[in-house]
Amino acid sequence: MFRLLSTRTPLTTLAVAGVIALAGCAEKSIVAPQNVTRVNRTGSGLFVASVGDYTWFDANGNGIQDAGEPIVPNVTLNLYVGTVCGGTPLMTTTSDPINGFYLFAGMDPGTYSVEAVTPTGMTPTIVNAAGSTSENDSNPACSTVTLGDGEFNGSYDFGYVNAVKPTQGCTPGYWKNHKAWPTPYKQSQLFSAYFDDAFPGKTLQQVLSQGGGGLNALGRQTVSALLNSMAIGTPKYGLTTSQVISQFNAAYESKVYEPTKNYFESLTDSYSGITCPLN
Repeated sequence: MFRLLSTRTPLTTLAVAGVIALAGCAEKSIVAPQNVTRVNRTGSGLFVASVGDYTWFDANGNGIQDAGEPIVPNVTLNLYVGTVCGGTPLMTTTSDPINGFYLFAGMDPGTYSVEAVTPTGMTPTIVNAAGSTSENDSNPACSTVTLGDGEFNGSYDFGYVNAVKPTQGCTPGYWKNHKAWPTPYKQSQLFSAYFDDAFPGKTLQQVLSQGGGGLNALGRQTVSALLNSMAIGTPKYGLTTSQVISQFNAAYESKVYEPTKNYFESLTDSYSGITCPLN
């Protein structure tokens, strides 16, 4: 999902074929600068074309990429020439482990198919959901795109939900008062030993015990999610340890905390039938 903006201070940038793609911004935006020099492929007489977007977790399952929803990192994507996925791909890549962005670049204009390989334990969310647009929908696992001379298409993204509905999870309150944590985690370890340094100098126990909303609330739910991912594990708990870490880091870097906090919290929601097996 991309929006064209005139100015933006990105966390990271990728400059490809005259397009700057921004990663880690809350709006998942790109800037198309003026008067750039496009890259001419030697001998082709044409300018390179490219396609890319994000792989993301559809926390509410509505098929729409809502602001701040977590990314799904390290998704394998294949690019094929023509309208069929299969055989030997022209290119293979993986989505970024921090921001979920992927990119295929350097192609001649033409028709290509992008294949997103569904991660283990997940299933694609609703495709082209009612009320969605080309900027915020989820595309089919094999999607065909026709690229023009020098064109960048930033609307082919792929959303996922858990293949099995989670049934178990323990709340931050449980872990705050429970002294036996799953190995290798200890109350005295710094939060920054596992995550971006959002709480300088604070231990996992201190982040778990702090009050307040916003980032503090996300921090509490994150430590709880980390412990649940190890003590319970998938599919009974909804996330792997690597997913917890990547989703917190993406939310922290985007400064959009609420969707990820709410999703972590939903994985311990007793009203949804989720129980804590460790009680």
